[in-house]
Amino acid sequence: MQVLASVSFKGGSGKSTIVLALASAFADAGARVLVIDADPNAPLMRWSHMAGRPDTIRVLPALDSAQLEKAAQGGRAYFDVVIIDSEGSRRSLGMQSAVLADAVLVPCRLSVLDAIEAIGVDILLRSTTGRSTIPLAYVPSATTMLSWRERTARDALEQLQQMQRPVLPGLPDRAAHRAVWSYGGTVHSLDDAAVSGLPSARADAEALAAAVMTKLLDRGSHMEMRHG
Repeated sequence: MQVLASVSFKGGSGKSTIVLALASAFADAGARVLVIDADPNAPLMRWSHMAGRPDTIRVLPALDSAQLEKAAQGGRAYFDVVIIDSEGSRRSLGMQSAVLADAVLVPCRLSVLDAIEAIGVDILLRSTTGRSTIPLAYVPSATTMLSWRERTARDALEQLQQMQRPVLPGLPDRAAHRAVWSYGGTVHSLDDAAVSGLPSARADAEALAAAVMTKLLDRGSHMEMRHG
């Protein structure tokens, strides 16, 4: 099955939150999801040991290139979708995550400096692997309604669009997207009475997952997303 990689060379880009939101949406649609945590800080491994992880989401660590490749190749045989959370640096696991993937997501906060960092992932991937045609899209992260209206955000988006890559629906800065790291579970499994903004967070995750399937993945492998 298809392998996605969330790749950024900049810490705090929202890379792991995007991975977890996608895993939540795919699992809620009935998919078996493998998340590979190749981030040395292991945020998703920590999350996986908390209460509330759906049975359809499995998380494996990848501490080196051999573990990463084994997990990605093995995951193709047993899961409907594999999502790699790469390390946030230019070191080998970050690039290897992109090379192993069928499609790459590059998280980006809406500032010019962050856009330059995000574009750097695309340029480096093209130059070091020769894979200029690999499906790649940018994902605005931790955005607010105000940030979208700011001139700096518009400038950042213009830079991203010049790369002629899709810019997918982003993940707004919502308490619900942060809550999963404190309470465990996903935006689809947490109790609406306990965490505010869950319906909107679920819609965010589902819109992003639908865009990934439509714009990046092989149409023949698409899962039917369930919206409720």
